[in-house]
Parts: sequence; structure tokens; C-alpha cells
Amino acid sequence: MSDAAGTGSLQDDEVVIRFVVSKRNIRQDKTVKPEAFMPPKSLDLSVTHVANRSMQAIWERGHAVAKSHAIAAKREIRLIGGAELTSRDVRAAHPLDVVEAPIPEDQWHAHIVGWPPFGEEKERTKMLMILLASRAKYQPFPIPT
Repeated sequence: MSDAAGTGSLQDDEVVIRFVVSKRNIRQDKTVKPEAFMPPKSLDLSVTHVANRSMQAIWERGHAVAKSHAIAAKREIRLIGGAELTSRDVRAAHPLDVVEAPIPEDQWHAHIVGWPPFGEEKERTKMLMILLASRAKYQPFPIPT
């Protein structure tokens, strides 16, 4: 896990959103599957801090994230929605935490940290993913009219 030097934990009631770019991560009943919270090898799972931003600004950021995934994957990837959680929800999946991790293109970027070492404790990682998914509220990306 990387050290989030210079960044702090978000307050319990603050909302973060994990952008969803695969329909495989959403069930028919519009609930979030645990796979939406699969941590990367760095163990810093990217989310965006909602703060006082407009939903339009949040969705614009999500669209940019999907576009960057598409460029990296060299295939079409579209934003389909987001999984919303509070920092309290994240911390309920102990030992996870959510910390500020601003990047040049998104000052509201954050990381869910505290995952077991990559490739180790796979069952523990899976349980943490299940806990996050069970607390997440799915927000579909609004289709422009």
C-alpha cells in the first residue's frame, strides 16, 4: 500500500463515488457487485470525493475516467454509473479507510486504503469487497436527452 503522505482521512459523513465502467459490476436489481471494489496491485482503490460538487461536475469527471480507461485498454469503455459510499461505510469494512489523494486532473480524488497485501489473504479481500458492495448505493449515469 502506498503511503498517503500529506493527505488525511475524510470525515465519516463525507460521500465518495467509485465510477463503474462495466455492466458486469451491476446486478439486474441495480445493486453493486463486489467486483466493483476490486483493489488494484497498488492497493489504492480510486474513488472521487463528492464534497460540494454538482452532479454534473462529478459525472464529467467520471466520463474522463472512463475515457482514460478506454485509451489504456484500446477499446471502447463507457461510464455506466457510480457506487456511492460514505467514509463511515468504508470504515465499517475494517481495516479499510478512505483518504484524500488529489491528482492534477482531480483535486477531489481519494483512495480506499488498508487492503491486505496483494495476492495474500484473498478471502479477506473478498469479504471487504462484499462489505463495501453491500453498503454502496448505485447511481446510474444519466443519459443525455
